[in-house]
Amino acid sequence: MRINEKLIEQPKHAHYLVCLNRKTEIDRFCHKLFIFSITEAVIFLVMMSFGLWLSALSWIPSLCGKEFTMPNIAAYLIEIILLPVLALIGCGKNKICILILFATQCLVVIGCFFGGLKTINTFPFAIGIIGAIITYPSISAYLDYQQLMQTEGFPQFNNFLADAEDNPEFVSSYGKEYYKKGSEKTFINIPEKPSPDIQHISKAESVYMDDIPLINDNSENNLQ
Repeated sequence: MRINEKLIEQPKHAHYLVCLNRKTEIDRFCHKLFIFSITEAVIFLVMMSFGLWLSALSWIPSLCGKEFTMPNIAAYLIEIILLPVLALIGCGKNKICILILFATQCLVVIGCFFGGLKTINTFPFAIGIIGAIITYPSISAYLDYQQLMQTEGFPQFNNFLADAEDNPEFVSSYGKEYYKKGSEKTFINIPEKPSPDIQHISKAESVYMDDIPLINDNSENNLQ
């Protein structure tokens, strides 16, 4: 199996950041495939309503009969619905499903040649080409994800969790010091009834400049 050198395990968990970024890219790619597969399934259903069946997908339904009967229509619908189902399963750990989705797009392109060279310009051929281009990264995504599953730290690739696992006996003293300081705090007890010696602000007498005794002239002369 192909090995991506960028995803190889490094000492002191140095590979975590690269592996996490690659895993995030693969997850985003799978989500895009799911949205594309839903759009493609809707287009195939519209084509079926107009009588335009894809030769690659209509091979199994044709075994039930070449005419539009309930058995072959049901078989064709099941095949169309399986496309988004495979993409949805591929969003999890079963990345083999996105490979199957890529193979299906290739079959759609190849199936357009079954009716002769004149059929290669048809609308289904264009859909198959677009689908094959979009799903082509499924190969590298599948191989890298299989490598990531075997890499230390999968699936979180979290340095904090790794440090906790490497040092299981470590106990932080910060929490004890914090609660110890909290228990030593003293609070001032506020009496429920106000003391009679304390005068309320609303009843306190104001002091104005007029109430301050002025220094007379004699005192000024004495100072001189």
